[in-house]
Amino acid sequence: GYNTGKTLTTGVGNVFIGAYAGMYQTTAVAGSSNLLIIDGLDRGAIGNEPINSLIYGVFNATSSSQKLNLNALVFIKHDLEQTRGNYQYHRQTLNQDTNGDWRTYADANGFYVQKRVSGAYITIQEILA
Repeated sequence: GYNTGKTLTTGVGNVFIGAYAGMYQTTAVAGSSNLLIIDGLDRGAIGNEPINSLIYGVFNATSSSQKLNLNALVFIKHDLEQTRGNYQYHRQTLNQDTNGDWRTYADANGFYVQKRVSGAYITIQEILA
């Protein structure tokens, strides 16, 4: 698209889709490689791209180190599945544990709802299998 990756002179593994996607990424900024940016608007500055583009992601060889931000209200027509043994977080601040945050967890024994209190998650409710 128009102005896609405009200021990026080097970098590898980037995927920019749409007018202005990745327009402010530069080689001077650490992490200007392995990016996925889907956007159609000029966000005005590099710091606005991760938080305002429609989709912003970072590719990594280790899947648990990859990141995908969906900066939109998301509708899912069918089921959304999550692998057992992983937490689903309901945080006040992205990627940061704060007292008052919630998380849910399911394993073969049941389903658990936990709240972060005084620096640790405590189980508030459990539904056992």
